[in-house]
Amino acid sequence: MLRYDGDLVYCHRSNIDEIKKFMKTVDKDAIDRLKAAMEWVSSVCDFKTNIIIYNQKNGIIYIGSCPDWKKIHEPVLKDCYIFRKDGTCRYSEKNSGHWIIHEKWKCVASDYTGFNLDYEKKRADWLRHQNAVMYSSGNIDRKNVWEKVLKSLNIDK
Repeated sequence: MLRYDGDLVYCHRSNIDEIKKFMKTVDKDAIDRLKAAMEWVSSVCDFKTNIIIYNQKNGIIYIGSCPDWKKIHEPVLKDCYIFRKDGTCRYSEKNSGHWIIHEKWKCVASDYTGFNLDYEKKRADWLRHQNAVMYSSGNIDRKNVWEKVLKSLNIDK
């Protein structure tokens, strides 16, 4: 399964084949760029890639680390590298530590065992119904905004 949010497509590393299938239909060179990006990150960085985000509008690939992926419901994107179509790469301080991944169950393979998929689905549905206006906002992926939402619902992170 993949999580779609506007032009962005989210995928956990456990589900990389799924995003490759998607990329093949949108941008035939994206798979080669993803492979090169993953190889570069694994050879240069000391973090474990958890999340791949693909912007289908401009072909940008984001490779990110969420160290608390299995531990919390909305993991924080701690490290993020941006790979552009022209081959350039940069570390994104703007994205690091300020963004969260919602509905992480949509990013993983259907047989993923790192967390309880059914519980995460039910929790996401419940939250969406509790705060439908906020869920339709473009700011919902910001960590500070999400923390305010949880506080307004009297929910512990």
